[in-house]
Amino acid sequence: MTGTGGGGRPDGPPDAGNSGKRLAQLAGPASPRRGRRAVYLTIGLALIAAIFASSSRLHLSGHRAANQDDTPVTNGTTRAAQPTVTPVLFNPADPFAGTPAAGYADGADGILIPAAHAVGGYSATQVRAAYREVRRILIAAHLNRSVLAGRSPAAFASLLIQEQRSWFDRNLDKQGIDRHGNARSSRTWLTSFAPGTTDLIGAVIKVHGRMTAAAQGSGNSRVLSIRADYLFVYPVQQAGGDASTRMRIVARTVLTVQFATWNDPGGPLQPWVSDVLGGPAGGICGINDGFVHPAFPGGPQSPVQPSGAPISPYDQSSPPSTHRGCQSITGT
Repeated sequence: MTGTGGGGRPDGPPDAGNSGKRLAQLAGPASPRRGRRAVYLTIGLALIAAIFASSSRLHLSGHRAANQDDTPVTNGTTRAAQPTVTPVLFNPADPFAGTPAAGYADGADGILIPAAHAVGGYSATQVRAAYREVRRILIAAHLNRSVLAGRSPAAFASLLIQEQRSWFDRNLDKQGIDRHGNARSSRTWLTSFAPGTTDLIGAVIKVHGRMTAAAQGSGNSRVLSIRADYLFVYPVQQAGGDASTRMRIVARTVLTVQFATWNDPGGPLQPWVSDVLGGPAGGICGINDGFVHPAFPGGPQSPVQPSGAPISPYDQSSPPSTHRGCQSITGT
């Protein structure tokens, strides 16, 4: 589940308003990178399994869609996550106890809109609107219950401009990897569990991260770039399984969205997703269909074994691109 685009990757966004230049000339990569979606296989998953027989289990398909909430929240930033190295027993009444996620906000409340300031010729009002749009994108990609259950990501696709939406839809169901070893499926932009495999325990997903704004390019050809780095922590168990299959999935996404008047000079700023990096810690490596396949205790074995010095999936101090392939982790 690593990868940058294959098959139908677009050449770039439409002409950027009065600049008349494409993204390759404005701000680097000409097409959205489906990131190096690193898939981590948890070490010692059996230690994370719960011993509790009762559960407040909620199947992914059975909860109100979280992406309906796009209201700005109080300004502020969250503290850096502290690594965890010791697995804890999974109590369904408090599934995040003993992890950094215990101190994270619940759901969309964890996606904070920073104080907006003018950036590179873009007004504070434009920057604030861009922050809000990126917040909507994050909610639709990682908190929407239909998407989490592996169904249609229509709510996410509707936030993209037409050119990128067509590319996203065209590549959604692709399988395998390209010649660079990257997943072809655009579903890697989302957290989407393989259909019928996973139950979410409880109603809470923990969220932690921040977003920043910058101008990229030069002169009149500058675009407004929003970078978001977030963790989404999901308490799950195997669909129809018992307490012994409980675990946490920690999905990190580092998202870059660039704003310009791509289709309408003088009109409102429009988003273009240029980078999607990161991936799910606790997933099986080597299945390249775009879905997250949790490495449930006692479940199917990963066809690709983890390597490298174990890292904490809660550590956001280094970019995810430095951990390519199947990386060993300390636990979720």
